[in-house]
Amino acid sequence: MEQLNKLTIAQIVIQHPQYESLSLSALIDLIVSKHHRFVKDYCLSIYNHLKSIAGKHGDKYPELKKVIELFSELKDELEQHIKKEELILFPRIKRIEEAYNRNGNVHNINIESPIAIMETEHETVYLLLDAIRKLTCDYSAPKEICKTYKLCFDELKLFEQDLHLHIHLQNNILFPGALRMQSEMSHAL
Repeated sequence: MEQLNKLTIAQIVIQHPQYESLSLSALIDLIVSKHHRFVKDYCLSIYNHLKSIAGKHGDKYPELKKVIELFSELKDELEQHIKKEELILFPRIKRIEEAYNRNGNVHNINIESPIAIMETEHETVYLLLDAIRKLTCDYSAPKEICKTYKLCFDELKLFEQDLHLHIHLQNNILFPGALRMQSEMSHAL
């Protein structure tokens, strides 16, 4: 994950400085509406394109079979990961922010463990993406190949870029912000 952060944080901050000024609830809403929606929309499309090109070109490019296997694992991981964020962690963070803004108190809301789990899963996502990128030579489709092959690799590249931003927003803005609020409230007691 450290490599991911070194590669993208400077670019993200330069391109999107407004993310750090959002409330945690607004950031969560953005992550869900933009990045989770993107993952949900693109996973099936990419998977179907990978199956199509592996069926057509798999004999000549046997690495496609491993790419499908890795992407299927990534897709399954992300589907479960997003559910946990949307059903467990994000509502807790919103409750913490709401209490913080009311100068209130939050009793018995555990976000440390779910955040640790999400960060571990983010690392797994990064490792899967890295393996796919290496197998596809940085998403470089062979020149003599069909349009679907090129489209699929373009989708994979865009998918990875979006996940980099998605993970950055959570690991470097959302999670630290929520933990800071929780800590400040517990010290105020």
